[in-house]
Amino acid sequence: MTDLSALEQSWPALLLFFSTLLASCLLARMQFNRFEKKITSDLKVLAQTVALIEQSSFGFGRNLHLIERNVKELRMLHDELESKSGAENLYLQAAQVAEMGATAAELMNNFGLSKVEAKLIEALHAARADARLH
Repeated sequence: MTDLSALEQSWPALLLFFSTLLASCLLARMQFNRFEKKITSDLKVLAQTVALIEQSSFGFGRNLHLIERNVKELRMLHDELESKSGAENLYLQAAQVAEMGATAAELMNNFGLSKVEAKLIEALHAARADARLH
């Protein structure tokens, strides 16, 4: 019977011990659940951030490609305009020299014009000169 009386005396201590153990387990489980939710939330935010970075880098690469293509087209247009304006300037300069009395042969030699182009400029200058006289 001494064992039973010892158990009866230690029963409140055992109850307190198991109650404390149960409370500690419940508290640990609540903290675990809280951490699990936070980690899950952080992972979702991280996944969204990675997705945004992927989209923006893909969009950036696509936009960069479009810009490079536009720059190439603009350079080609610029070169084309320069060559056209260079030819136009050549004809304007040849016409000015023709007004000063240059012959078709001189226009051909100085400006690299074909014989037909030089004769045309010479004829236009002669027609203008005749129109001024009359």
